[in-house]
Amino acid sequence: MQHGIIYPTHPSYNTILKAKAIAYKPDHIFCYGHNDKKCLENLGYLNSRNIHVVGSYGLWKFKNYKFQTGDYLNEKIEIKKKTALVIATVNDIDQLYKFCTELDNIEIDYTFLILPRYGINHLKNTNGVKVLDPNRTNIFEAYQVSDLLLTMSSSSALESLFLGIPTFIIEKGAKSIFKINYSFINSFNYIKSPQEFGNLLLTESYTIPSADDINAVYALEVMDNFKTALDKVLNV
Repeated sequence: MQHGIIYPTHPSYNTILKAKAIAYKPDHIFCYGHNDKKCLENLGYLNSRNIHVVGSYGLWKFKNYKFQTGDYLNEKIEIKKKTALVIATVNDIDQLYKFCTELDNIEIDYTFLILPRYGINHLKNTNGVKVLDPNRTNIFEAYQVSDLLLTMSSSSALESLFLGIPTFIIEKGAKSIFKINYSFINSFNYIKSPQEFGNLLLTESYTIPSADDINAVYALEVMDNFKTALDKVLNV
């Protein structure tokens, strides 16, 4: 079952060992949307009939069944401020932290919650930036309290799209992997500096997720799709 991004240049889906690689591939894939299926077909990853478009069960369940947030996360939120969730990877945590702390100098009513992949000790909280402990909260809990999402390369950009959360992607230097592989998505807000980001927040002149973009990435009738796909798998 798909759990992250599938795109043409992702090394995990590419190999020149065509015959030998078969032993390491699944017999079937349940993927999020038709764009993912088309990508896997073009790569020759599996036979087309073994790639099933079902949507994301995890996101569907989260969107339809809200969960309570814990005391730890609630204590990080300021009632009078909006909340920006910042999702980092091991490669960009320091860049994202520096970007967010520079926003302390811009008067915007946001608290920035940075969620790293692993617990870290070298980044300290500031007035407007709080570094979360991933052992005490998780991304789905954090989505529930977030007014927007900021990232550089995390697949959370697609999850927030599905959840209707305005999504901002920092693009510095090389073109973003999202702009390369998801150029058809018009709902992403690409930014290059804290000043540009802060101005968008102050003027509220940013783009929110559109139904067309969500439908372009995720199949929506998740339960019906799963049942149909399972019938095909079990009756092969």
